[in-house]
Amino acid sequence: MTNKVDLLRGNRLSKTSDLASSFISSVDDDKLILNSVKQINIAHLLMLNKKKIIDKKTTSKCIKTLKSIDDSFQLDSNLEDVHMNVESFVIDRIGSEMGGQLNLAKSRNDQVASAIRITSRQFILDLLTNIHDLQKVILSLAKSHTDYLMPSFTHLQHAQIVTLSHNLLAHYDSLSRDVERFQETYHRVNKSPQGSGAIASVIVNVDRDFVAKLLGFNGLVENSIDATTTRDFCIELMSNLALLMLNVEKIVNELVLWSTSEFSYVEISDEFSSTSSIMPQKKNPVIAELIRSKSSIIIGDLVASIAIVKSLTLGYSIDIQDLTPRLWNSLDKSLSSIKLLSNMLSNCKFNKESMSNNLDDTMIAADLANYLASNYDISFRQSHHIVGTLSKASVDSNEKLSNLVKEDLLKVTKKITGKTIKITLDEIDSIFNYNKNVNSKTTKGAPSTSESNRMIKIRKISLANSSKFIKKQQNLINKSEFLIEKSIKNLSGGGN
Repeated sequence: MTNKVDLLRGNRLSKTSDLASSFISSVDDDKLILNSVKQINIAHLLMLNKKKIIDKKTTSKCIKTLKSIDDSFQLDSNLEDVHMNVESFVIDRIGSEMGGQLNLAKSRNDQVASAIRITSRQFILDLLTNIHDLQKVILSLAKSHTDYLMPSFTHLQHAQIVTLSHNLLAHYDSLSRDVERFQETYHRVNKSPQGSGAIASVIVNVDRDFVAKLLGFNGLVENSIDATTTRDFCIELMSNLALLMLNVEKIVNELVLWSTSEFSYVEISDEFSSTSSIMPQKKNPVIAELIRSKSSIIIGDLVASIAIVKSLTLGYSIDIQDLTPRLWNSLDKSLSSIKLLSNMLSNCKFNKESMSNNLDDTMIAADLANYLASNYDISFRQSHHIVGTLSKASVDSNEKLSNLVKEDLLKVTKKITGKTIKITLDEIDSIFNYNKNVNSKTTKGAPSTSESNRMIKIRKISLANSSKFIKKQQNLINKSEFLIEKSIKNLSGGGN
C-alpha cells in the first residue's frame, strides 16, 4: 500500500519517528467515522463530476473503489488517520492519476468535521429511540402503580405521602427535558461544514449545497473558518449527555437505595444483580451502581473537552483531535446505560406493603397546617407553630401524631393564638387518612390517582410526538442515502 510519506509529507518533510507517528495517529478513534468518511468522499466526487471538474470515468472508478471498503477494512496506524487510510487505499487500487483526485477541493479539516457530525446525528437518533423506550417503561409502571402509597423525601427524611406513580412521573418529566435538548441540538449538529477546505474555502467552485443534500444535512455551517474550527456542537452534545446521566443517576440511586433490606421497596431481577465472592446471601445491584458511576465519567469527558478547546485561537489546531474520543466514549456509555436501565426497570418488582409500612402520621403535618390556616381564622405561620408543637410532643412521647392532635389540638391552638376552634374528630380522621389525603390533592401535578392518570394520558401523546421526530429525521437520512445511490447509477460512460 502507498505509504503516508508518498501521499502527505511528499518532498516537504522527512519521515517522522515511530513514536511521533504513534502520538499523532488517531486511527483507533477514527473507526467510528469510517463509513461517514466514505459517504463524504462519494458525495464530494459526485459533486465534482456534476460541476464537470472531474470526468465520469474517474468518478466511477473512485466511487467503486470506495464502496469496496467494508467492515473488514483495517486502518493502518502508520497512515495517521482514517482520511489518509481511505485515500491511500483508493490510490493503491486504481493509481494516483485517478485516485489522486480524491482529495481535490477538500481538506481533512472540513471532512473530519463533517464525519463527526454525520456520526453524532445517528448517535442522537439512537439515543432518542432508547430514551423513548425507557419512557414507555416508566409510563407503563406509573399506570399500574397509581395506588402504591409511599413516602416522599426531602433531605433523605420522610416528607409527605405520594404514590409510586407520582414518583415515576417525576423521572419521566426529567427525561422529557433531555429529549427536548437532544432534539434542539440535533438541528445544530446536522449542518454541513463540507466544502470549506482547510480554513479559507477552496479556489475550485464547489457546490456545497449539493454535497450537503447528498449527505442528508439540513443546511450549512456557512463561514469556512467557523465550519472547520468549531467543536461547540460536541460540547453542547456532551453537556446534554451529562444532564441526561444526572437524571438517570437519580433513578438508579433510588433503585440501589430501595433494594436495601432497610427499604425493601423494590426487587431487582437476578439478571441485573450479582453476589459476593465470600457472602453467599448477597444480592447486589451492580448494574444500577455501574450506571450511576458512568455519569462521573461523562462529566469528566465534558470537562476535559472544554479544557481542550478553551485556549485555542480561531482556526484548526490538532488539539481538538483529542476531543473526539471523549465524545464517542460519552455517547457509547450513555447509550448502553439507557438500554440497561430500560430493561432493568421493566423487570423490577415493587413491594406495596413495604412502602405502605413506611408511612406515618408525621407526613400529614404540612397538610394539617394548611388545613387549619385555610379553614379557621388562623394564619399559616400560627398553624405551622401549632402543628410543630404537636409534632415535637409526638416524637418525645412516641405517640402517633393523629392521637395527639385529637387530644391536644384545641388546647395548643388556644395557647398559641388565644382562639378557640371547632374542628371535629371526623375532620381529623379524614385528614389523617392516607388514601384520602393523597387523593384530595387534585391540583395540576399533584399525586392523586386522577391527576396521575391525566398526566399519563398527556405524556403518552408527547411520547408519540417524540417518536415522530425520530422517524422524520431518520427518513431524511435514508432519503439522502437513496439520492447518493441514484446519483451513482446516473453516472454513465464510467470505467466499470
